[in-house]
Amino acid sequence: MTEGIENIGKRDVIWSYIATIFTIGAGVILLPFILHKMPAETVGIWNIFQVITMLVVILDFGFRHTFSRTISYIFTGVRHLQKEGVETASTVDYTLLKGTLIAMKRFYRWIALVAFVLLATAGTAYFFYILGKYTGDTQDALLAWILLIIINCYNLYTLYYDSLLTGKGYIRRYQQISVVAQTVYIVLAIGLIYAGLGLSAIVAAQLAATLIRRILAYRVFFTDDLKATLKSVEPQDPKQIMQAIYPNAVKVGLTSVGGFAVNKSSVLLGSAFLSLEQIACYGITVQVMDVLARCAMVPYQSFMPKLAQCRAKKDSEGLRRYYI
Repeated sequence: MTEGIENIGKRDVIWSYIATIFTIGAGVILLPFILHKMPAETVGIWNIFQVITMLVVILDFGFRHTFSRTISYIFTGVRHLQKEGVETASTVDYTLLKGTLIAMKRFYRWIALVAFVLLATAGTAYFFYILGKYTGDTQDALLAWILLIIINCYNLYTLYYDSLLTGKGYIRRYQQISVVAQTVYIVLAIGLIYAGLGLSAIVAAQLAATLIRRILAYRVFFTDDLKATLKSVEPQDPKQIMQAIYPNAVKVGLTSVGGFAVNKSSVLLGSAFLSLEQIACYGITVQVMDVLARCAMVPYQSFMPKLAQCRAKKDSEGLRRYYI
């Protein structure tokens, strides 16, 4: 079995740029086809759906990035997680890895349930309020909303796959999976749009892409050797692992919530005062700006596993080198 974090280099960063453009730019790529087949009102609802999806993801409150850093620590060789600092690294402790996997699954199971309750109640009430302004096909919009609830809850329930791949240093593979999934999304969405399925076509394509993303991620991380090793060991206490992870995750979570409130909430709030056509124009502008902002973060996110490895090994010189 290959232990430790994978090597990360320029090719990983290049693939990260490509995946970022595909992920954020998919909406821009689809836009001409959507505008050709759908009214501006439908584009406005689609933009609202995208913001709701971003809002649901931050319900994990920063645990995704903290879990990713934790996985990096484990594959660096840390044997026990601590609230402050990390202990001296050694060999990979698979009992800690198994306990962390259990903790991650339990956490996201509860978060997905919370997301379902919020979307099915307050979210549905908000959606019907928006439908009051909508003059298009309400049945198609309602089907799209149901599919959106399903995809968001499933995506949140399986969000720990992202942490596993990035934490292990599978940056290039993770980004290649993202490119494959987004390609499927774009091609399938265009086909379904021209088949006359309307707004539900876009959400159905997203659901298919998410399933493909998770299936491929599972195959990359859970190799036969790793599954056999995990099956043969007893896990560390998941509750103790969560207690060690929780303080740092909350700090990141507060930052994520603040960032969403500043950058994304305007689409949701604006829909109460502006027409869906105006929200469509504003949402398109936000998408273009998101591409630039996400590209700026690519190098840091690509090398994050290495930064965690340097910290676990107390390699201050390595940390400085990567940051510079």
